[in-house]
Amino acid sequence: MVGKVVDYQERCKRLAADKIELKHTIIEQIRSLSGEEMYYNILYGRYVENKSLNRLAVENEYSYRRIKGLHKKAIEDFEKTYGTLYLDNPKERKKA
Repeated sequence: MVGKVVDYQERCKRLAADKIELKHTIIEQIRSLSGEEMYYNILYGRYVENKSLNRLAVENEYSYRRIKGLHKKAIEDFEKTYGTLYLDNPKERKKA
């Protein structure tokens, strides 16, 4: 029983480390986007800091509609550049 608990703890540590590594990878990918600096601010705020688009609009002094449009463009740019890395089908994944 103790062995199972130790194995489970090690598995949890590996999963946490993998998640942290993936988070840093995605942050660097967001940083590398060739679009406006605002793309980084929106994607980082939305997906790393978990801010709503409404909050981002207020913080950046843009209308919600403008932030929503920029968010859409930033997502399209991210998907164009890195989308195949995050497909559900492992056979379709490609390295960027």
